[in-house]
Amino acid sequence: MKVKLHRNEMAELFNINKETLRYYESKGLITPGYDKNNGYRCYGIKDIYDLNTILLLRKLNIPIKDIQKNMKEKNVNDYTTVLKESKIELEDQIRELKLLHQLIESKINILDHISERLNKIIIKDIPERKALFVGNVDFSTDDIRVSEDFFKNTIFQKNFQHAGFIYSIEKDTLYKEKQKIYVSIVDESQIYDHKDVITINEGKYLCYLTKGRFEENKSRLSILLKWIEDHHYTVVDRIYELDLPDFLLYGNEEIFVVEYQIPISERKK
Repeated sequence: MKVKLHRNEMAELFNINKETLRYYESKGLITPGYDKNNGYRCYGIKDIYDLNTILLLRKLNIPIKDIQKNMKEKNVNDYTTVLKESKIELEDQIRELKLLHQLIESKINILDHISERLNKIIIKDIPERKALFVGNVDFSTDDIRVSEDFFKNTIFQKNFQHAGFIYSIEKDTLYKEKQKIYVSIVDESQIYDHKDVITINEGKYLCYLTKGRFEENKSRLSILLKWIEDHHYTVVDRIYELDLPDFLLYGNEEIFVVEYQIPISERKK
């Protein structure tokens, strides 16, 4: 099959500009012939296939020098390796974009419903979750001890913006003793067998979203425990306080938006 395209036709076919085409020619990636009738460059079927490959590799962010090598040597195994490595990178990017979409969706959901959820008790089932231990907090002195290594930890970095800190509070001592700090893990593909990853059990939780200074929020927890007692429930495990890491929600560094998640079960009468 004989095909003869001029430069502007070739550029239009692939929706690129003529300067891009000239650049690839200058790098020796495409070597068009000439129309004997008018001396213009003309592109055949081989050039079309070559440009199709070049544009695919550029979309995969393959450097020009590596494309030159592949086009020159035309080694099928090398080309396959490039595509397989690019596929892995794309899968990582897709996962990151899905997490970003999940983060945005979560924030929109909070903002859309914060006024109707604020200071209201909601009982709901929450599935099993994973969390990464990052340190301890002494609420009596507000002393937080987080290992510097965790700020460099990729699991911490990728998940903190999604959920902020989770404070694990012992139901019998509440804020009187040192408590553990975690970060909720959104992307569980990162976990592997990390020794500091724990499982937060699924179950029925009393959830309470509130806003205020630390002392105000702390006093609300005692009120919630009284509500649980009065309504014939029992706290079955540690209490979780989730900080929402978005100052745009409250606009004051002394004001915190937190959600208490208290695992409960109905008390037998």
